[in-house]
Amino acid sequence: MKKIRWIALILCLAMLLSGCQELLDQALQNTREKLQGTQAQATDGSDDGIVTFSELEYTRPDMDALQGLLNDCVQSVENGDNYLRLNRNIDKFYTALDEYSTMMNLSNIRYAQDLTDTYYKAEYDYCVSQTAFAEGLLEELFVSLAQSEYVERLEEDSFGQGFFDMYMAPEGSGEDWEYESLWDETYTALYEREAELANEYYARQEELSHLTYGSDADYAQALETFGPLLVELIQVRQEMAEYLGYDSYEQMAGEWYYNRLYTPEQTEAYIASIREHLVPIYEAANGSTLWEQVYAIESNSEMSEAYVVSVAQAMGGDIQKACTLLMERELYDIAPSPNKAAGAFEIYLTSFQVPFILQNPTGSLEDVMGFTHEFGHFVSDYAANGTYASADVCEVYSQTMEYLSLCYADSLDARTMDLLENYVMVNSLCTYVEQAVLYSFEQQAYRLTGDELTLENLCALYEDIALDFGIDTLQWDRREWTLVPHFYQYPFYVFSYVASNDASMQIYQKELETSGAGLELYSQMIYDWNDIPLADYLSGYDLLDPLSEGRVEELAELFRTELANILP
Repeated sequence: MKKIRWIALILCLAMLLSGCQELLDQALQNTREKLQGTQAQATDGSDDGIVTFSELEYTRPDMDALQGLLNDCVQSVENGDNYLRLNRNIDKFYTALDEYSTMMNLSNIRYAQDLTDTYYKAEYDYCVSQTAFAEGLLEELFVSLAQSEYVERLEEDSFGQGFFDMYMAPEGSGEDWEYESLWDETYTALYEREAELANEYYARQEELSHLTYGSDADYAQALETFGPLLVELIQVRQEMAEYLGYDSYEQMAGEWYYNRLYTPEQTEAYIASIREHLVPIYEAANGSTLWEQVYAIESNSEMSEAYVVSVAQAMGGDIQKACTLLMERELYDIAPSPNKAAGAFEIYLTSFQVPFILQNPTGSLEDVMGFTHEFGHFVSDYAANGTYASADVCEVYSQTMEYLSLCYADSLDARTMDLLENYVMVNSLCTYVEQAVLYSFEQQAYRLTGDELTLENLCALYEDIALDFGIDTLQWDRREWTLVPHFYQYPFYVFSYVASNDASMQIYQKELETSGAGLELYSQMIYDWNDIPLADYLSGYDLLDPLSEGRVEELAELFRTELANILP
């Protein structure tokens, strides 16, 4: 089967549509008033026309109407309609496709807010079940446009040079050449099964929401509930990769979902370097009393809100405008709830042109940085009107916000701020080591096949890797891999935290060297929306590739310096 790079993240909370950016921007402007029932966004950043999140209306997407709009585009090409008419039909199709993805994300948020809400569970299930159909229509659009007399003009105006090459007959292929669709019966069935399994994670998470994971019985129940789900997901994903001709699912995920140029061999070497140079510092840091001090401070929503507001006000510009939008329009939910999905995420509701943050806090100082992290995503989506950047790049925005916040916050007392600074540096160290553990586990788990892919072998694998990386310095369990949501919904995502964290630390170093330098650079980067490989993206800002030779050794020296006051 012909391989083509997919233009959407499978099971991603946001459907990231590539191509036709100018048309899509116009479509958003055309539909904004209809969807919100208000005036368009004010140019001064006050956003007086935007209603609060609770007032955003969910409507089940009309997939038949979407099919009809696709048919109109195909008909325009076949009829030889003029360029303006063709563009209008493409615009309408993109508008409807964007409404579909927005409604899927909105239902997802509301279901995540209350996992007992059967209405939004059913709606989210329905929207997810239509993703293969929607992606198939988008592919059909591209195949049709490739036959248009306006191909070169479409590429020049909207899609980018060479975009339609993969949908055209190769030179010398003959008249009988026919484009081979990705969405045949076999692949569509695999895709839909993966979507069902990943979506099932939410439902099973709600079943175990009462557990604290402080006992052997809790972990045993997690293994029984979540373990078989991941086993089947690995099996399905392995089948998908093999069907499309990839050597491994990791290779497929890196190319399709994350636009990574790194090979599995390069990432393995990088992980090994982290194990060699950072694990000893990690073990020493975990031997300090820092964590006891962090968990001794109780936090609440008001503390997190005040911290982010103080940071945004000090940073100014669009960062401050984004915070004003966040607060005034209630585009966040960070209240604790036993019925809410665990963890935190930010998502952009494209048709409404607003981001949203959801967090289920634990009541510790960590929540402050968790909200700050998601605010970094919020700022990027606000500034870029929804970014199309890969996860590797997007995590630069969120993690940089954490670091820079230490230089601009003024809502906490000096003692708590000092503690927070130490926490952020140790947490950064933990990001390298612990996310490396998770990525290494994924790499090796997806190499298990047949009778080798068992719950016991996965537990043994996680235990071996965790011990090798010094995780035994903390309270842990060999079954805790079952609790990592990324494994179920965003396979091989965790590497983004590792690589992007390095880029964020480089920006933080610039800020420490010259006050305002890191902020100035960050304030430029937040407007980027293109999907560019991480190394290429960073080189455009004269930042180092995280996988460059010697970089991990430099980080080790930085951590020893910054954590000298707590290391033994």
